[in-house]
Amino acid sequence: MHPLLKTKAARVDILLSRNGDRVFLPFSFCLPFDKRDDEEREKRKIKKTSENIWKICFKVLTFASAF
Repeated sequence: MHPLLKTKAARVDILLSRNGDRVFLPFSFCLPFDKRDDEEREKRKIKKTSENIWKICFKVLTFASAF
């Protein structure tokens, strides 16, 4: 795959520049929703990571207090 085609935005830009705005204009409303989904996915990932860190800390403290 071409390096410029790796990101969604780059693919959309290339498609628009090659085929004109008329063909992909109906799909342009999807872009903000896609970005919002990416942001929500990133927030969930960060939240899950922080939860895992707290779980590990709790297990370490519980194990350490057993001695």
